[in-house]
Amino acid sequence: MKRKLLLVILLSAVALDQVNAQQRLPSIHRAKIGLGPDVIVARKEVGYGGSLNIQVPILTKLSLTSTVSYYSFYTLENKKKVNTFDPSFVPVKVGARYYVSDAVYLHGDAGYAYPKTDGDIKSFIITPGIGFEFPYKKSAFDFGFRFEFWTDSPRTFAALNAAWNFGFQ
Repeated sequence: MKRKLLLVILLSAVALDQVNAQQRLPSIHRAKIGLGPDVIVARKEVGYGGSLNIQVPILTKLSLTSTVSYYSFYTLENKKKVNTFDPSFVPVKVGARYYVSDAVYLHGDAGYAYPKTDGDIKSFIITPGIGFEFPYKKSAFDFGFRFEFWTDSPRTFAALNAAWNFGFQ
């Protein structure tokens, strides 16, 4: 009798834990909207901006992404910022994010950067990168590093992004 009672208690605890685990989905299995600043470092330019990112999981470790950003660039001369020309762009990209683990992901995006100032042209963008996501309840802190290659412009740069991902579900 004691064994049966112990078995029932054990099975109940396992079943209850499974129900709780399903309610605590990891951050990688949630649709998210991320918002955060970007810091850009290029050979002869520096820049800053912000990004809005939407992530929708399609497989266990794979999410589709869509990103809209705003970048402003400053030319550097002798490691000092020169304010004579301040081009701004609005990049629009789509891509994918593959989670290597619960916290580490690889991502790739492609899209176009639309100029906000005269004298620049629209550029096709290819963006590979790596990031780290630290879950907190239904949301997550996201820290990413990427390279951006602009095909119709001399701009190729490294960028850092820190974002807060608001989770859904």
